[in-house]
Amino acid sequence: LPPGPGREDVFYRCKACHSLMIVKQQGLDREAWDESLEWMVDEQGMTPIEDSAIRDRVLDYLSTHFGRK
Repeated sequence: LPPGPGREDVFYRCKACHSLMIVKQQGLDREAWDESLEWMVDEQGMTPIEDSAIRDRVLDYLSTHFGRK
């Protein structure tokens, strides 16, 4: 994963259930990443990210490094 704020949060939360390659290939904007996290909580049993600062950092990281180009 590229360096930046949120890298460790993404690594540990995403790698817990699946390969990081699937994260890298998504190409979602921030809103779609947010919807994806909600879906994973609602449909896949992911533990919600309760801390809004951490959730924002995760979403910022994902959309910056693995968002639409």
